[in-house]
Amino acid sequence: MVPVIMLTALDDVASKVKAIEAGADDFMNKPPNKMELFARIKSLVNLKRTNSKMTSISNVIFSLANTVEARTDTPRAY
Repeated sequence: MVPVIMLTALDDVASKVKAIEAGADDFMNKPPNKMELFARIKSLVNLKRTNSKMTSISNVIFSLANTVEARTDTPRAY
């Protein structure tokens, strides 16, 4: 889950589509503008962090749901 920015001299749409289909998260032409490159890196890193947090939250919710389900399936003796 490492963000990938494709940096290349190719600038046609077909090349961009091919890079994205291959797994690139972003596409920039050479020579890159330093400020734009850093902004894109920062954005992709923030997105990765957010996705990681959401995955962790999702895992907690599923664990809680499984626990509740397991407890409701267990017959209780009164």
